[in-house]
Amino acid sequence: MPKIKQYIFESVDGLGKSTLIKAVKNVKGYYPVLHYEKPELLEIYQEANSIISPLYEYQYASFVSLMQLIESKIPMIYDRAHLGEAVYGNMYRNYNGSYIFDLEKQYNMANQHHVQLILLTTSNWDFIIDDGKSHDFTKRVEEQQRFKEAFDKSIIPNKLLIDITNSDGERKTVEELLEEIGI
Repeated sequence: MPKIKQYIFESVDGLGKSTLIKAVKNVKGYYPVLHYEKPELLEIYQEANSIISPLYEYQYASFVSLMQLIESKIPMIYDRAHLGEAVYGNMYRNYNGSYIFDLEKQYNMANQHHVQLILLTTSNWDFIIDDGKSHDFTKRVEEQQRFKEAFDKSIIPNKLLIDITNSDGERKTVEELLEEIGI
């Protein structure tokens, strides 16, 4: 198996992506981190004649750049990336976010063995706290299911689905999660 140079961390809000990313950097050393956030409603994409959502145009441009960065093989950690588009585009932005799978094919993600896609999930929501940054905290179970579906559909070859809940129903430690990732 080729050496992993890039990591993509995905999940619903509140499962510990940022905490885990800090831990990865503490073990592996410097990695630039690109944090994909909600799309911005930029003026350039708000032309009166546009029939495409300005948020869609923003996201599409950002994920083309993501695919190019992945192809570059530059060591990188992505705090959220394109899978969220398949979840949130459909649920909250009024457009179909499944175009990201076409981008994966177009940029030959099936042969990008240097990147690892990690989806954090939970089987116990009791210890998950609403930080106020979620789209709709009450829909987190549905969001997680959609993330799993997007994860399954992704053609990135190195994929890891991790339940952050241990067998006692408690949150796993960062050390346990790093071990599952193989770091």
